[in-house]
Amino acid sequence: NESLENSVLLGDIRDVIDKLPDKFFQAVVTSPPYFGHRDYSEKVNPNEIGKEDNVDAYVKNLVEIFGQIKPKLKDDGLLWLNLGDTYRNNNLLGVPWRVALGLQSDNWMLRSDIIWHKPNAMPSPITSRPTVAHEYVFLFAKSSNYYYDADAIREPHVTFSEKSKMKGGRNHFGKAGGT
Repeated sequence: NESLENSVLLGDIRDVIDKLPDKFFQAVVTSPPYFGHRDYSEKVNPNEIGKEDNVDAYVKNLVEIFGQIKPKLKDDGLLWLNLGDTYRNNNLLGVPWRVALGLQSDNWMLRSDIIWHKPNAMPSPITSRPTVAHEYVFLFAKSSNYYYDADAIREPHVTFSEKSKMKGGRNHFGKAGGT
């Protein structure tokens, strides 16, 4: 399986999944095509992920795909899943959470929902609601015995240092110049 290290497999995951060994990957980090957003194929492809007839079919499709990916993860492996949402007839569909709940029902452990704040989000011509400036990143574990290294992403503590944006230390509330 060393031949897979530092390699790229080009193709639909449903077509290449059998080339991947079981219990090989520590983590899967992915952002599948969002429901109803754009064409990724060069020509019309009725099987393209994101082009399903309805949101329920999209959720079912992703749950099935991640069910095929699950055996490829090590027993202590993680799935990091980035998804954006979709509007239909002025109605926010809640696609990321539908997928997350579908994966939970398929025995994935939902460990965290992370808001990816996008300060430079595309402006929206819609004036009847706020611009969408975030997406979700969900952290799923294959089992309760998963590996996560919090120290690898930890940021230095700055609350009571010069770098803190809180002014006035522990007694900052309600004081002039306080936070």
